[in-house]
Amino acid sequence: MNTNEFSATLSTFGRKGGTVSYTSGTATLADSVKAVVLCTDGNVVYAPRGDPANTITMTGLSAGYVLPHIPGTITEAGTTATLCTVED
Repeated sequence: MNTNEFSATLSTFGRKGGTVSYTSGTATLADSVKAVVLCTDGNVVYAPRGDPANTITMTGLSAGYVLPHIPGTITEAGTTATLCTVED
């Protein structure tokens, strides 16, 4: 299958990604991020994209878990899991 024949949308699988890194204690994610996946077990503190005032803390998550919202920012304090992005 030639993946270049299909356009990238929120409903398609991501073709790129990377490990989330923090600067100043917060990771601001690019608009190209479609999802965030836990690479290790742990906790995640984040604000959904478009709703920066609403901080969500999820605890006791397993590796492979996909966050239910697309995060706009992830807070290092309280986040114990290693996170990876799914993006185009």
